[in-house]
Amino acid sequence: MLGLSLVVLGACSSRAAPEVHLLPAGYVGPVVILFDVPEGQPVDARDRTYRIGPDGLLAVSAPENPGWQTEKELRFYYVNPDGSRERIPMGRERPEDSLQVFGRHVRTTFRETTTGGVSTRHVIKAHVYAVGVPSRMDDWLEEGHARMERWADVRYGPRASAPVPDAMTP
Repeated sequence: MLGLSLVVLGACSSRAAPEVHLLPAGYVGPVVILFDVPEGQPVDARDRTYRIGPDGLLAVSAPENPGWQTEKELRFYYVNPDGSRERIPMGRERPEDSLQVFGRHVRTTFRETTTGGVSTRHVIKAHVYAVGVPSRMDDWLEEGHARMERWADVRYGPRASAPVPDAMTP
């Protein structure tokens, strides 16, 4: 039992690699980074630099970055047209009416596909967060999750339990 406790504690205390998130200048909205996408952007395991697209989505071929980080190891920047970077602040102590990165969390969804009678379950993992002024972004969480689900629908098809839109409904 003691050995199992030490393994669990060790897993919770592991350090993640530092990350740099590069966003297009002025981007405001939800950000979704999808992991383990074979044709996704390559990411070096030691240099976790994520170049977010203009729509707030990024698919990477790397697995997610497990463990914990300090705010110094987790940096967010706007990239201006001339290539210069402007730091985007992050932190729980920031006022609700100031531009910041907030709400960072992990989300997982699933899709099943069948080919030649063989079913495959696809596990889709993402990190979701928002950039903006929290007091002006009530629906960022729902929009971020909806973007992830739309991406999975395009790649694998809709969930089996998802309602199919009726063509006759206005």
